[in-house]
Amino acid sequence: MSKQIITNGIDTFSITKDEALKLELKINLLKNKDYWREIGDKLYDFHAKDINNNIDVTNEQNMVMLRILKN
Repeated sequence: MSKQIITNGIDTFSITKDEALKLELKINLLKNKDYWREIGDKLYDFHAKDINNNIDVTNEQNMVMLRILKN
């Protein structure tokens, strides 16, 4: 099974397609949709279209995404 790489330039983690779907659905519910749009699109592409490009995120986005994955 392929993994999606997410990095903030310092830390890197990888997720499965199921985790990508979970993240994409959860970030769609966050307040600032424009701030998350590109990440959500890439998560969707990985899950639904098997397009696997690294996702670069800010430190804040990294923390939020890790928090979502823990729940």
